[in-house]
Amino acid sequence: MKRKTLSIAVIVVLLVVIIAFVIVVAKPRPVPIAEILKNQQMYKTKRVSVEGTLITVSTLRTKYGSVSFYTLKDKTGEIPVSINTSGDFSSGSTIQFTGTIGQVCTQGSADANNENVVCTKQEPGLIAQ
Repeated sequence: MKRKTLSIAVIVVLLVVIIAFVIVVAKPRPVPIAEILKNQQMYKTKRVSVEGTLITVSTLRTKYGSVSFYTLKDKTGEIPVSINTSGDFSSGSTIQFTGTIGQVCTQGSADANNENVVCTKQEPGLIAQ
């Protein structure tokens, strides 16, 4: 009976350790934006996490809906963000994104029929995943 109780206790402890490890690995610590912009090549192929205040720079309306261009701002700087996932992102909210560094569309226009968005300006930014 004591051996069974000890085995269950060991299993519980191992599960707690595994869960804690997964939580730490799954949500990386945010990197300051200034650090990313200063060392873009170093972060280009790595997954990076950034946390800050979400700012809606502009929104284009098309016949299929709206396309918004965002910037994320922390205490060290600002970085454009390409959000490739659906979600309700409100300007002014504090949010954390994880993604890779690459060219991000920061300005665009809709074509004559308001069907497609054409990117007119790109900058280094976070491609959120």
